[in-house]
Amino acid sequence: MKDIIKNHIDKRGIIFLVLSFMLVTLFENLKVELTYFVYPTGKLTSFFCGGFSSFSEEGFRLLIAEVPVLISTACSGLTFFCILFSFITISRISIYKKISLLLLCYPLTIIANMFRIISSAHTHQLIGSHLPGGLFHTVHLVTGVIVYLTFFIFISLFIQRKLLDANR
Repeated sequence: MKDIIKNHIDKRGIIFLVLSFMLVTLFENLKVELTYFVYPTGKLTSFFCGGFSSFSEEGFRLLIAEVPVLISTACSGLTFFCILFSFITISRISIYKKISLLLLCYPLTIIANMFRIISSAHTHQLIGSHLPGGLFHTVHLVTGVIVYLTFFIFISLFIQRKLLDANR
């Protein structure tokens, strides 16, 4: 019995990794980050934070808490979208619930990315002046990981508690 469970988990894990990698590669080659991820994230962030904003080929520029922010393709949230999409794809929920959640992947990614950008700007405002220049890049990355991981945990708990329990 253990071997069956272990093999099934291994197969789903491999499918998850391969699907995530393929989606990231596909979207990067299609060059959709600026139009479909950076622009909506910048607009939503600008709506909630107010202030100056502009969009160009290099990304979306904002001023959040007196911190100049550039949302570029590296900050698009594309990888989070692909991970979330892959996770929902391999989840053991009904096809109708799966399709509904897959449609929600995009708006959830934009919202999570908005929270990441706002959190990073406020973190920079609070401790940026107390850190050496190169160290804040690490703090920026850690802030993003914390925000994305929090969103991912809440989404996986929702799937587990609300959707999987309903199937039993």
